[in-house]
Amino acid sequence: MPEVAAADALAPGGRRRQAGRAGLASGGALLAALALAAAAGPALRGVDPRRQLDPAFAGHLAPGARVESIELADGRTLAAERIERDGDSLRLHGRVAELRVATAALAAPDPARAVRVERFPLGTDQFGRDLAARLLAGGRVSLTVALLAVGLALAVGVPIGLASGLAGPRTERAALGLIEAAQAFPRLFLLVALAAVTRPGWTPLVLLLGLTGWMPVARLVRAEVRSLAHRDFVLAARAAGVGPLRLALRHLLPNALAPVAVEGSLGAASAIVAEATLSFLGLGLPPPVASWGGMIADGRDALATAWWVSVFPGLALVVAALAFNLIGEGLRDRFDPRALRLEA
Repeated sequence: MPEVAAADALAPGGRRRQAGRAGLASGGALLAALALAAAAGPALRGVDPRRQLDPAFAGHLAPGARVESIELADGRTLAAERIERDGDSLRLHGRVAELRVATAALAAPDPARAVRVERFPLGTDQFGRDLAARLLAGGRVSLTVALLAVGLALAVGVPIGLASGLAGPRTERAALGLIEAAQAFPRLFLLVALAAVTRPGWTPLVLLLGLTGWMPVARLVRAEVRSLAHRDFVLAARAAGVGPLRLALRHLLPNALAPVAVEGSLGAASAIVAEATLSFLGLGLPPPVASWGGMIADGRDALATAWWVSVFPGLALVVAALAFNLIGEGLRDRFDPRALRLEA
């Protein structure tokens, strides 16, 4: 028996199932970590991502930098990389500046030294904004836009695919022509052209991404419905007098959900990259809203001196797209008919 189990595990179907499970587990773990970090951003990093320190002092601070500030008797606030008290005098080390932000926005004061300390684990951008806070806020924006866009694409593509798969030859050809005509335009150029003439905002961005991503879903659902239309259970349902709507919703759609889930996961990866591309080009959500694409664009002119401004959001974008792709690949391997036949 152990030899048989080992042989089954080494078979193509066994290897595919193992790869599918590994992809689902790793992709799910990555996506869960990103979603939890983005959702808990205000608790993990209790700093307003829009808050700006004096750019002349706090602009492009390196990862791990810290700022110490102290309020003087005349109401001014001095900041430096390190502040030491020597009796009634102060020693300020490193860059020194007079902050032009409310001292209440900084961390709580040290009771022993009356010095406020703030750390920047990922550094700051050119405006002195905390990069870690903006990275977490950008994660909430990018993930939310991608998921809403995929939901819209599924809401449009699934009904069109069902209708075209069940319709007669003329209606099917017309629906297929519509799908192919909509898919003939390169999505990136279409997104850029439409975004350039629409008003920036959440709703236009989700509509643009969703209404340009439904075509693969519709084609996939249509193909699945056409392949299921001659199965025995469908013929039996028709013989029993089941109507077209109930046949589609009760018998055909549940059996087509597996490939739709795969396409949805892969579509989410495409949507999050498309949103970042639009934000990079300045056609996404307007500043000061944080998004990964906009953060990458903020640091493109300072890659040699402040690489962290673009690298950290770029890595987050790669991890998010990889997570969605791993989930999609894992679902595809898990629901592959060839693997299921071998398993049976």
